[in-house]
Amino acid sequence: MRRIWKLILLTAALALLLPGCMLKTIDEMYALPRRSEEYQDLQTAIDGVMGGLEYCAPIQGENQQTVQLADLNGDGQLEAVLFAKGSGERPLKIFVFSQRNGTYEQIAAMETTGTAFEQVEYAEIDEAPGVELVVGRQVGNEVLHSLSAYSFASGQADTILTAGYTRFLTAELDQDSLRELVVLRPGAEAGNGVAELYDFQNGAMERATEVPMSVPVENIKRIAAGGMYAATNAVFVASTYGEDSIITDVFTVVNGRFVNVSFSNESGTSMKTIRNYYVYGDDIDSDGLIEIPALVYPDEETPSRQDLLRWYNLTTTGDEVDKAFTYHNYLEHWYVTLESRWMDTLHVTRGQDVGQMAGYVFSCGSKGNVLFVIYAFTGDERMTLATSEGRFVLSQTEEVVYAGCLGPESRTFGLDQETLTSYFNFIQEDWKTGET
Repeated sequence: MRRIWKLILLTAALALLLPGCMLKTIDEMYALPRRSEEYQDLQTAIDGVMGGLEYCAPIQGENQQTVQLADLNGDGQLEAVLFAKGSGERPLKIFVFSQRNGTYEQIAAMETTGTAFEQVEYAEIDEAPGVELVVGRQVGNEVLHSLSAYSFASGQADTILTAGYTRFLTAELDQDSLRELVVLRPGAEAGNGVAELYDFQNGAMERATEVPMSVPVENIKRIAAGGMYAATNAVFVASTYGEDSIITDVFTVVNGRFVNVSFSNESGTSMKTIRNYYVYGDDIDSDGLIEIPALVYPDEETPSRQDLLRWYNLTTTGDEVDKAFTYHNYLEHWYVTLESRWMDTLHVTRGQDVGQMAGYVFSCGSKGNVLFVIYAFTGDERMTLATSEGRFVLSQTEEVVYAGCLGPESRTFGLDQETLTSYFNFIQEDWKTGET
């Protein structure tokens, strides 16, 4: 696969060239005393277009630098893309600089409407060399924003698509090694949102039939692309549903058609993916596919199962394939993998205090015997507490030592210290949203 984009040390160096605090850090004090001629030359080219303008970096997504680098025309050299803002009817400016004869020259300038650059992606969308530049722009306080996709294969900026959107991303859904553009926007008359797929076909961008979402686009919380099942990729859109639930729409291409594989025509929602807990899809078992979580609902015999989760892959026919079970402790930012054979009788309670810390007791079996206990110790004596009275260290941070202790039922299921340690994990925050 051709290189999509590459932010290298030059990007970091470019950031130093932009206006900002002049106090030197320790790293700067030990840096080389002179910037290379390449950096200086690019800064000169940037200064030449910045008269009356201000820098205007995109405000969300993975690419939020004011100056970004990408091979736009496929010649093996990285072009520099500058985002700026001025005044007038078309205040947003995009400048592209390329190296020619050893110096940077401006090869393209795009002026467009909007109040801010919202999101930028680089993706191989058409069949020409290089990557395409996809830019989303905010337009006042409107729910519907404006998107443009540019190709530079001809040596200049050619607009290959303009569209309205609320959220968008690029993803490879039809296994042709090129990325498609998935756009989410409001539906008719303030109803549920719709998803649109734009694919490069027959020399132009073609739009597939729109597909319904389960909720209005204003409800979207998270959007991500990843493996769905087997060799199928999909776009996962998690949204709020009611006051305390979320729902996940799963969009992909099946037999050449863009579909929402989780959608039920009878209910008008993605009924199977509704859950009354804010847990998002994730690659929980590190197999490269995104699993969707579902609550293991409480019953009369096991009333404390509200944090027990079943993770499954959704197939292209809407069927569920179980992949893993976990107990997620979002309050303390850890989770533990559970074996499927425990689930019929497993329940979790808080135990007695040990050093002012009550452990989480996992019990199962016909008699509800203790399988294991997990503790989180703080304070000066945390390591001593974690390694006494049969307890052992599962993991630790600077301030907390997490410990496990095997119960009588562990012998029945063959659970040992090494296995329980491997089952313990920290919950990672999504760096894009700050959510878990």
